Formats: sequence, structure tokens, C-alpha cells
Amino acid sequence: DDWLALKPQEPSPSQCCGSGCKPCIYDVYEKELAQWERAKAKQDKSLLMEKKEQSNNSELNPDTFTAFNISSVEQLTEDTYQYKFELPGNSSLQLSLGQHIVLRGMVNGLEIQRAYTPISPGNAEGYFEVLMKHGELLMLASGTGLTPMLPILQSITDDEEDETFVTLVGCFRTFDKIYLKPLLQDLARYWNIRIFYVLSQVT
Repeated sequence: DDWLALKPQEPSPSQCCGSGCKPCIYDVYEKELAQWERAKAKQDKSLLMEKKEQSNNSELNPDTFTAFNISSVEQLTEDTYQYKFELPGNSSLQLSLGQHIVLRGMVNGLEIQRAYTPISPGNAEGYFEVLMKHGELLMLASGTGLTPMLPILQSITDDEEDETFVTLVGCFRTFDKIYLKPLLQDLARYWNIRIFYVLSQVT
């Protein structure tokens, strides 16, 4: 069904940063869903073109996302990078002091969004810059050795500003003997947490 393919996807709870962004990812989803429902009811796909045209406009709109090209990436520290985005012509963001923007992109096949305050001057022409901090952590655990890993994982998922990518490899005898499976499944729903199981006895 063509219309089903055009229907906006509902965000997962882990995609919301929880910092009270305006608009929140759920606000954007509800607006896009309402637009899709109106277009479907009228069987007029041209009504969906409004969103595409807005996304190509260099002016920021609080109700839509706008695509910008990354012109450079500079590594400042081991886990911090400075991203420079291009603005068409000599346009500028014209943000108020301390105002933030919401960036959206694909990470490990999952669409995520985060709020950032640009470090470039609010009247900078033709570009804006943001700092992004992230690291990578590999965890190897066997049996009850999983226990000390959990507080670390939970501290990362509980901190909305912590963007550490974590890969946990847990070793167990069988799938039924995986400890705290429901908790691990909940943690694996976060965009920056990946969990793999290694079984020594396949049944």
C-alpha cells in the first residue's frame, strides 16, 4: 500500500531526550501524522509535498526539520568533535542567547534526535557549529559477571547527555539461563546500547 509506506513512523521512547525540547520529537510526529491523515482522506499526495518543501528551506521552522550539509568535522579531544554545518548563502540562524536547536540523524540504523546549543555566534553568516561528545565502551561478561556491568549501563541510559556507545557481549550456557533478560531487553532499546549473547550450549 503506497499510503502505508508514506505514513510517519512513531518514535520509540529512547528517541526522546527528555529535556523538554520544543518541539519534542512526539510533537513533530503528531503533526506529520495529522498531515498524512488529511492527505490520505483526500487521496491527494501533493499535500505531503509541503513538508518536503519546508525541509529544503534554509530558514529554521520549529515545526519541521531542515537538511544542512556538514562542511567539516574537527576532533578536539579523544571523545569530543566540532561539527560545522553549511547555511545557504550568507544566511544565519539568528538564535537568541542560550537558545538550542534539535539535530536529527541515523545512528546504527535508528533515527535519533538531540538538543544542542551552537557554539558559533548567533549572527554567524553561512554556517553554524556544534560540539558533540561521545565515546565507545565494550563490555564482556560471563554468567553472574554481568552484575557489575548493569549499574554502568543504567548510569549511561539515565543521563540524557551521555552519548557513550556501549556494546555488551554476554556469555551464557543457554538462552533460558540469561540473567535479568527483561532488563537487558529494555536497555537494548536505547539508541546507543547494543547487546549480544554468546551461548555455549545450543539447544
